[in-house]
Amino acid sequence: MFKSINKSSGRPIVILDPQWDRQIDVLRTLANQNLLVCQECNQPVRVRAGGELTAGREGKRFIRRHFAHKNKLNCTYGSESYKILKARAVLYDFLYSKFGDKVTLEKSFNDERVYRSIDCWVEINDKIFAYWILDGGMKAQRREDLSAILDKNGINIHWIFDASVLNVEDCDERTVNLSTTERYFMRSSQYDITLDKWKVGKSLHYIDSDNHKLITYRTLRLEHAPQQYGGHSRCSMLDELLVSPAKGEFVHPGEHQLFKEYQEKERIRNELKKKQDNSFNSYSQFDFVSKRSVDFVYDSLSCQQGSGHKFSDVQDIAVNDSVMLKCKICGEMTDSWWMADFGDNTCKCKKCYGKR
Repeated sequence: MFKSINKSSGRPIVILDPQWDRQIDVLRTLANQNLLVCQECNQPVRVRAGGELTAGREGKRFIRRHFAHKNKLNCTYGSESYKILKARAVLYDFLYSKFGDKVTLEKSFNDERVYRSIDCWVEINDKIFAYWILDGGMKAQRREDLSAILDKNGINIHWIFDASVLNVEDCDERTVNLSTTERYFMRSSQYDITLDKWKVGKSLHYIDSDNHKLITYRTLRLEHAPQQYGGHSRCSMLDELLVSPAKGEFVHPGEHQLFKEYQEKERIRNELKKKQDNSFNSYSQFDFVSKRSVDFVYDSLSCQQGSGHKFSDVQDIAVNDSVMLKCKICGEMTDSWWMADFGDNTCKCKKCYGKR
C-alpha cells in the first residue's frame, strides 16, 4: 500500500508524494512508534524504502517505496498484486502532475460491494473522476455490483487494464482477443471516431507501467464471436496525454482536434439538411406537392456542366417559383406553377389546380 494514517493527527500520508523524498527517516520514526496504521484494518504498518527485489522467475524488479503490515492479517491492502501496485504508483504520478492535491490515492469507499480501495480518485468542484486498475479477470457478480454502486453515486469511473492483459493478434495489431472482463468494461467515448459512422465502437485502456505508456484501443467492434474484436490503437507516453475536464477521460495527442473537426463536419451537414428540409416544406402552399419535383430541379441544374448553379439557386426556384414554364393543361406560359417538369420545360399551373 502507498497510504497510511497518522494516528496522532488523523491525517493520511501518501508515501509517493514528493514531500517525502528526503524525509523517509521521519516516516520510519513514526512507524517504529506504531503511529502509522492501515486505513482499513487500523493495524500498524512499517516503511519499505523501495529498490530492487529478487522475484524468482521474474528476475529482479524495482519496487516503489511503500507501507507494509507489521503482522500479516486478513486485509485487502495486504493482498494486492505487484502489477496493480506498480501501475497504481505510475498512474498516481501522472494524475498528480495534472491535478495536484486534488488526487486521492487508494480511496476507501463505504460499501462492501467496492471490495478494495479505488486506485485513484480526483475531485474537482462538483465532479468526481475515479480510476480502477485490473490485472486480470473479475467474476460477473462482482463487476456488476461494482459498476452499479459507482454509477449510482454519479462517479465517472475509468477502467484501466495492466498492459500484461493485452492479447494482440500477431499478424494484425488492429485485432485483439478480449476476455469476458475486458468486454464488460469497454466504454463508449466521443473519441471513437471513424470515417464510417456506422462502425463506431467502444474504447479500452491499457497501462504499461514499465515504460510509462498508455495504450488505447478505439472503435472496438466484434469481428469474430465471441472474443475477437477489431479497432485502431493509440499509444502515447503518459506525459503526452491530456485529461478531459468534463469526465476525466484520457485523451491522446491529436484526438481532441480530430473530434472538433468531426463536430464541425456534423454541424455543416445538419445545417445543409435543415436548409434542404425548409426549402421542401416551403416549396408550395399546397400540402401535396411532391418532394420529387424539387429533387428534379436540383438534379437538372446540377447536371448542367458549367452552368454555375448552386443549391441556393435551386432553393430560390423552389420557394419563389420564378421560372416561366408552359402549363401542360391550359398551354399558357406562367411562373405561377405548383409542379414542374424541367425535362421538357412544362408545368402544371395554379389556375389549373385540381384539373385532370
